[in-house]
Order: sequence, then C-alpha cells, then structure tokens
Amino acid sequence: MQIAHHASYDAIGTQAAPATLTAAYTGNTSSPILARYLHNLHLDIGYIPATNNAYLEFIIECSNDDLDATPTNWYQIGGRVTGTTEIDAYADSGTDMGTASGIPVIVPGDKTTTATKAITHFEDFDISCNFVRIRAKEILPSGTDFGTASIRVSVSS
Repeated sequence: MQIAHHASYDAIGTQAAPATLTAAYTGNTSSPILARYLHNLHLDIGYIPATNNAYLEFIIECSNDDLDATPTNWYQIGGRVTGTTEIDAYADSGTDMGTASGIPVIVPGDKTTTATKAITHFEDFDISCNFVRIRAKEILPSGTDFGTASIRVSVSS
C-alpha cells in the first residue's frame, strides 16, 4: 500500500510506460493510496486513443476502512456539474460500479479524438477519506483496439 505524504504516485501506468486500457474498470484499478488528512487530489492524465473518437472514463473511489487493514469497502465520489448553479450529479448503478455511484469523468469532454494523438488533461478534486483509488476504462466507438493512459495522483493537505 502506498503512503501519501504530500506526494505523487503513479496510479495507472506511468508516463514512460502507459497502461493499455480495457473496456472495464476492473482492468485498470490503482492500488489504495493513503489519503487521511489530505484533502486535495490532483490528477495528471496522459491519454493516447488507438481509435478515432474513443475516449477515457475514470472514477475516483474513497474508502474509510480502518487504517491498519487493506480497504475493501469503496464508494465513488460524486462529480460536480457546473452551470448557473452547482449541483452534485449522481448516476444509478451501472456496469462495474457500485450502487448510487457518481458519474464518471470523461476525457476529452466532447468524446472526439484522433487515433494516436496524445491528450493531456488535469483535474482537481476535494476528498475526505482514509484511502483513495482511481479506476479507468476506455469507451470505443467500434472494434477492440484499445489505447493507453497514465494517471499520476498527487495528494496534499
């Protein structure tokens, strides 16, 4: 288990060796990262689709299980949709997600990509939990040619 001390960790792949994505979150799930007392989560994302108009989905899950055991109870943090007012957006349960899970983050937001063209994306989230993990998958318009991604996590107080 990785211990966070205002530091960064490779959650999914690395910049030098990105992970090949799959169609399910279970194929690309990070190890638990200790995040107790650390409320700022920053993600550096590198994504290279192998197919035109494929896109990356990722979710952030938290656990408040005991610190002296490997966490097994995970819940997805809710995404925030910004408009004229801010509301928390939640989705019902779906494939590879728990009950009352939040909506995944989509990269790029317009779901328009060109094969082999690299995309860099940054996201910041507020968290309040003992552990955090990242899960990612790729949505393909057709075929089975999956792209690659690296997601680096930084946690701080």
